[in-house]
Amino acid sequence: IIIGTFVYLFAGDLTSKFGVMLVCGGLIATIVNIIFLRLAGFLLTSDNSMQSKFSKQLNVNEEKIPDLVKEEKQTYFGPYQDKNFSKGKIWTSLISMAFVLAGIGTMIGFGLTNNGDVYNDAAYKQQETVLRLDIRSENAEYITIPSFADTAHLYGEDENGEPYLLNSIKIGEDTLIDLINDPSKDIKLSENPKEEYITAEAGKGTTYYWFYYEIKLNKYLPLLDESKGDISYSISTYNGSGWTEPTNIGLNDAVSNYIEERFLSETANYLSYFATVTPEVGQPYLSSIALGLGLGILLACVYLTLRYGISRSLSVGIIATASSFISTAFFVITRISVSPIVALGSIGVALIAFLLSLYIAGGEKEISSSVHEKDRNNVEFKLETIKKATSRQAGTLIVFGLLSAYVGIVYFAFGPSAFMSCYLNMIIGLAFAVALVLTVYPFIYEGLIKAFSHIKIKPIKRKKKNVGGQLMKKNKSAEPEEAIFIGIND
Repeated sequence: IIIGTFVYLFAGDLTSKFGVMLVCGGLIATIVNIIFLRLAGFLLTSDNSMQSKFSKQLNVNEEKIPDLVKEEKQTYFGPYQDKNFSKGKIWTSLISMAFVLAGIGTMIGFGLTNNGDVYNDAAYKQQETVLRLDIRSENAEYITIPSFADTAHLYGEDENGEPYLLNSIKIGEDTLIDLINDPSKDIKLSENPKEEYITAEAGKGTTYYWFYYEIKLNKYLPLLDESKGDISYSISTYNGSGWTEPTNIGLNDAVSNYIEERFLSETANYLSYFATVTPEVGQPYLSSIALGLGLGILLACVYLTLRYGISRSLSVGIIATASSFISTAFFVITRISVSPIVALGSIGVALIAFLLSLYIAGGEKEISSSVHEKDRNNVEFKLETIKKATSRQAGTLIVFGLLSAYVGIVYFAFGPSAFMSCYLNMIIGLAFAVALVLTVYPFIYEGLIKAFSHIKIKPIKRKKKNVGGQLMKKNKSAEPEEAIFIGIND
């Protein structure tokens, strides 16, 4: 909820939608956890028949379940309870630091040389050429001009073997239909026409309806030269009996002239022109996401400080920040061509890193609760606790990581193509998050515990008031003073 709030406020318009989803999802998850899961747990523990069958239903070894009647203690804490994950901390730390430093360097370098654009978005910004045909009709339901009635009348041949428009114009050696990958997808006709009312000189006017064809070509054809003049191409057309000799002419003039000669003599019924489509780098801006996510992580760490202590909260914050940064830096370093939307995955990575770290923090708290309060502040006990908690929670942590990776892989493979890089970002960040939480999180926590153990805050001493004897202070002197005893000297 905290991260979603700051993402909504600071991460830009597009990313704010994701922030709303995080806030709403967090509220619903909180309600489900507080009400539904507790109710389900109560019903489960209250059903004696269920308890007797529970181990068989979950395929649990009953010998490892402690018998509370016999006051047996738990001895099994998961498949990795005896494994020491700290052995991999050096390699994980070195690889992660290499990605962080390389990411910072490449982001600064490419940002300065590419006007702030750190990604390799050449494919995303690749220019395309489209042919647009605007056809005027007298009916709002369909096009009344037979030659352009629908997309099927733009390519192929008629019943007499005569080619339609896109098969009748050659640019060099290729016809227009040869420059279209998939006519069923790359030739689009507008569903809702635009109305236009033409007033007659005398009497009642007429309403016409404009339909729009957009034809996407698989080849970029520059239209203007450096002096803004039309670029000429070698054009040949089909004249009914064969192909004409190639003529150097601009693309717009070539198509307009051919339509006027063969299909529509009245120029008021159509408008044809080529256009260059150049995608622009838009949202989400990396700086906005960094601001929103950074503030969200900072405030989340403040909350965790109140709940788990400053050492745990700082450790979780470092892991979440490193994982989310590495996942985005990976695309900057490798120069894989992506769009700016790839940065959305870093928000999901930070959230998953928080959840994975909290598994271990919760395990620490559970172990500490079984020990006397005086021993909990012992440094050696805390260091031993973090090792036990990591080993015991590793199984749950790995299962959660695999389930999250499965979701990312499914959406990467079958989701919208525009968001593929976003899910790939999440998968890469998830791998780093699992490795960092298992190996580096305990290492950072141990270092912070040792560092903070040397900080001693002395309590403020309060001056005590004189409540008996001589109430008035007197200056001491070398002369002997008379002793004062209330009740005797009087």
